[in-house]
This record gives sequence, structure tokens and C-alpha cells, in this order.
Amino acid sequence: MMYGDKAAPTISVAIPTHNRQELLRRVLAALAKQTYPMDQFEVIVVVDGSDDGTEEMLKALQNPYELRVLQQPQGGPSRARNVAIAAARGQVIIFLDDDVIPVPQFVSTHAAIHQHDPEAVVVGRLLAYPIGERPGWERWEEFDLDQQFDQMREGRLTLKGTHFYTGNASVGRRSLAIVGNFDVALKYQEDCDLGQRLEMAGAHFYFGDRAAGYHCGYRASFSIWCRRHYNFGVYDFVRHNRNGDGQLPAALRDARARLRPVTKLILTVAIGRPIVSQLLSTSIHGIVTTTDWLHAWSISRCGYSALVNLHHWWGIHDALGAHAYPSSIENADVVTEPLQPWTPDGVPSPGLSNGRG
Repeated sequence: MMYGDKAAPTISVAIPTHNRQELLRRVLAALAKQTYPMDQFEVIVVVDGSDDGTEEMLKALQNPYELRVLQQPQGGPSRARNVAIAAARGQVIIFLDDDVIPVPQFVSTHAAIHQHDPEAVVVGRLLAYPIGERPGWERWEEFDLDQQFDQMREGRLTLKGTHFYTGNASVGRRSLAIVGNFDVALKYQEDCDLGQRLEMAGAHFYFGDRAAGYHCGYRASFSIWCRRHYNFGVYDFVRHNRNGDGQLPAALRDARARLRPVTKLILTVAIGRPIVSQLLSTSIHGIVTTTDWLHAWSISRCGYSALVNLHHWWGIHDALGAHAYPSSIENADVVTEPLQPWTPDGVPSPGLSNGRG
């Protein structure tokens, strides 16, 4: 198949971006160092209403691969990914966030798994950014993801649709044609929603340990972090209850039943009581701030886990119809301080392990 005077690429890398010019530049530079043949993949960047000079930066770039730049008024990453899907010419689409710097074997690992199994859905590893101090809640996120990825690699965690993290994941065009694209009505959990549709359609999920990327995005304030997990809870309910009766869906009831006894106690005391929830959140935040300072990381991890569950289930409760989330968190500003510049050159690559769930 030809596109102009060029053969169609086998792989399309789709990157939505909004006001992250410098981070995006580093992501694109890392893609220029891939071991996969440069003439066999394309990169589609969808500029989602950026006003930071991203378009001008992209026009000035010279890359060894084909770079295609599309634009849209700001409509969010899901809409941008759908634009990229519609424009993609590759039979495999790799979704990559604009703050994830891929290692050199990133594209080739995704491609190899899809060549082995055309029905594959690949979840690639997200690695912790190796430079710079991060607040405790971000270190907790890294620790939690690392645990999940280690369990996937070792076969102790079966991959499911809810593990379809679009910061680093790939799927065949044929599979998307069957289940449809991202649901733009979902502001959060849209990747899990697509992943679950792929799972229900019989897709085969693989973990690509060597299809890795270093997550080096912007820092967020503690309030924004709490709000994020609250929103995850809201859209967790929406996603599970699209055709439901407004009651707590069975999947969420099962998830709550599996929580630790201490977490269940916290939720029993706090959920439905916004003042108590806020006091608990503030108190736990004070504890983890102190334990972070003391380097008592095992205690901090427990505290951050409790905060995640508190705000997540607070969001689920509000989605059931009793919105009471504090405006101090709802209206908090995002801190957009980029981490220190860094390139993956010379960093040892992760070991190969592509376990199938």
C-alpha cells in the first residue's frame, strides 16, 4: 500500500499534546533513536489547543521518521487520540503520552508482540523518572505502578482491560474497528473503558516489559492529586453504571469487599460525612508529610493508600447523587513545574518479559 510515493508504515505512534512543548520535544527526540526501522513507523502528534509554541517547534523539527502534525481546538486527550486513530496508516497503533520518554527498543517490542499475535493488546511499562525530588504522593504512584508491573512480568497479575494505560499501550486497528474508539464523554477512565471493551471482544493482553518509557511529567499539588483520585471514583461509577439503576454496581461492591479492614473502617466512618472526610484527609496528609520528612516510607505508603481509597470512594459516593466535595480541592490550581531535563541515553534497559495474561 502506498501513501504518496511512500509505503504505508506498519506502526503508527499516536501522541496527544497540550502545552508541553519541551517535554514533547524530548519524547520525539527519543523516538528518533528507536531500534525499529525508521521508515516502518510514523508519529502522529495531535496538538490539542496548545498556545505555548508547540506548533512552531514541530514545524522546525527534522526527524528520521515521518512526523505528521494534526490540530484540534482543545477537546481533551480522548478526542485527540480518536483524531490520530482516524489518520493512522499503520495496522498497529501505539498510544504514547507527551510526557513519556521511550527507551530505544520501545517501538520494536510493541511491534514484535503484535507480529506474534494480531489480536494482541500490549501494555508497556512506565518507569520512574530517575532525576529530581518528587513529593511523596508521586513516589507512592511510582511504587504502586512498579508493583503492578512486577506482578505482570512475573505472572502474578493477570492483565485485564482495566490495565490499558494509554500513557504506553498498543492495539491493532482491526480490534479498534470491532469495539470502537475512545468514549469522549468520559473525562477520566476512558482508557479503562476501551480496555474493557477490548477484553470483552476477546483481545489477548500482553505486558511488554521492554516496551518501556520514563514518565517525566509535571508535578501536581497535593490538592490536585486528591481531586484526581476523586474524579477516578466518579468516572469509575459512571463507567460501571451506564445502563444501571443508580445503585452501586456489583464490580464496585466486590472491590470494596476486598479492601483491608482498616480501609473499610475509614470509609465507613467518613463516606457520606463530608466534614469527617475532610478532617480525615487533612489529618492523614499531616501524618504522611511528617513520615516523608522522617524517611519512614513504609508508614507513608500506608497513609497515601488510605488517602487514595478515601478520595476514590468519596467520588463514587458523590456519583451516586450526594455531591459534597470541598471547593478548596475542587478549585485547586495545577502546578506545572517540569522536572529536570534528562535523556535516557546510557540508562540500562529493562529486562525482556512479555507475559500474557
